[in-house]
Amino acid sequence: MLPNLPVRIPHATCAIEPNPGTLDRRALQAATRHEVRATLARARPTRKRKDFYPGKFFELWRAFNTWFQAITQPPTPPRRFDEAYRITAAGQDRTLSAAFTNLLQSSPRFQARAGEFYDLWPVFDHRWLRDQRLLFWGQATDAQGRRLSRMDYVKMCFQHQPRPNSYRPSCFATQPPQAGPQHFVQVPMDWGHTLQAIYQVRCNYFHDIKGEIEGAVNEDYNFLYLSHYLLWHVWGKTILKISGL
Repeated sequence: MLPNLPVRIPHATCAIEPNPGTLDRRALQAATRHEVRATLARARPTRKRKDFYPGKFFELWRAFNTWFQAITQPPTPPRRFDEAYRITAAGQDRTLSAAFTNLLQSSPRFQARAGEFYDLWPVFDHRWLRDQRLLFWGQATDAQGRRLSRMDYVKMCFQHQPRPNSYRPSCFATQPPQAGPQHFVQVPMDWGHTLQAIYQVRCNYFHDIKGEIEGAVNEDYNFLYLSHYLLWHVWGKTILKISGL
């Protein structure tokens, strides 16, 4: 069963625009194929969750980024051929979308991990949290000193009126965000939205290891583990089969 989110309304519109871009796997050159193969070898999952370390996600994203950067076909002008476009194209790829759906239907473990990640949405931009002087989720407490539930933390963050680029999936709330938690949206648990959330985890992790860490990497362990798990099973295994890597 998919997670129940009683405070959200039905998903009527989505900020992920229809994307005519396609991934042309034939465009993957031999040198790029070799680079992806080598990086994937370092990204293989650990046997146990407790043995996972953030560097695994770093390597997996490096491989994924190298792959989709090389094979995404450019858009029709004037649309920009930027990373946001490539992420959307990868999120709408039929092969990866089908892999995600098939795993949801056939693997109880995958379904549980996808649901666990879904319950963490939206993933807030760490830079926005710092700009607003908001504590990270693991540090935020209520008046009695108890750690906030994820949904209570989300409600608290939305009191600060985040813009859609301050969290992903960016269609999590109707706009303007100050409308309140009654306007949270029932975002589909599909590959496109999952990849958007994973991308925000990537942005947070890469920015933190480059600059202010403030304990964010340790606190976001579950975000990183789940992002790695889902991306590996949807893309890592799939690309190994398709490309013979």
